[in-house]
Amino acid sequence: PECFESCSSLCQPVESFINQYVSTPNNKKLQVKAQLKEEICEEQHEFSCFFRSANIESCRKVLSAASSFGVDLPLSQVDFNSRCAPSHESAAVASLENSALAAVASTASANVCPGAGTLMKSVVDFAPECFESCSSLCQPVESFINQYVSTPNNKKLQLKVQLKEEICEEQHEFSCFFRSANIESCRKVLSAASSFGVDLPLSQVDF
Repeated sequence: PECFESCSSLCQPVESFINQYVSTPNNKKLQVKAQLKEEICEEQHEFSCFFRSANIESCRKVLSAASSFGVDLPLSQVDFNSRCAPSHESAAVASLENSALAAVASTASANVCPGAGTLMKSVVDFAPECFESCSSLCQPVESFINQYVSTPNNKKLQLKVQLKEEICEEQHEFSCFFRSANIESCRKVLSAASSFGVDLPLSQVDF
């Protein structure tokens, strides 16, 4: 919250970018990333609010969370300036090529969590191997995501307590995330949740 309290003028554009990204089919996400980069660089002065010394600590959580979902955002003003500079064009092309490879990988995971909604598909595409191994968790994870994003901020604390109880009731099932064969890919999902203020365990012992 502190990030957007300081950079309130970015609420609307950030929401717009999120909506564009999550509603775009996987085979068109590469094109959308390039388009969003152009739009952000056109408003470089405005988006620099994230990187001001007074804001960078709180705003880095937002930037890191986006990176967790495959949207590679700069984490410093220097990196931001570099990406938006004409001289960065060749590096940007390389970045887009890497994104293209990621898009191919996400297509291969199209059958993971069949019937998943837009938000859940983004999570699955971020760590398909995790949900291939723990497919029984597709439905409960999607349910938790939908509950969380649809809950007003002033009721999120109460919801977190409720979700913790539900997860602990299904502890054996959720332990799939922490099995030695799965933990590396599933840690991406757990870390991304923590970036949004949902404090999940990152090991079986902690769980």
